[in-house]
Amino acid sequence: MTPAQKRRRDVLVILIGGVIVSLGLAVLVSPMVWIVQGIADVLLVTYLSLLVLLQRGALASQGDDEFWGSGPASPRPVTLAHPRDPARPELAPLPGAAKRRSAAG
Repeated sequence: MTPAQKRRRDVLVILIGGVIVSLGLAVLVSPMVWIVQGIADVLLVTYLSLLVLLQRGALASQGDDEFWGSGPASPRPVTLAHPRDPARPELAPLPGAAKRRSAAG
């Protein structure tokens, strides 16, 4: 058994022990310990799901280069044409509007 497998087994034993102890304390001692028991459950389920992903090879680093290093199928840039709407004369400024001044100015 490799050192990594031993560490995984040790972490799994500790998490399962924590779930069992917190469940016993929640049942026997105080209902407030149910929060700790819920946190222990979430930690165990998260760790188990990460182990399953690791076993399937989804977390393997050799696939990362293929995923992140891949470029688009066609490296040509995409050009977007601006729609050419006809000019609207009602939105054009008045010829003398720039020369007007306000009473304060």
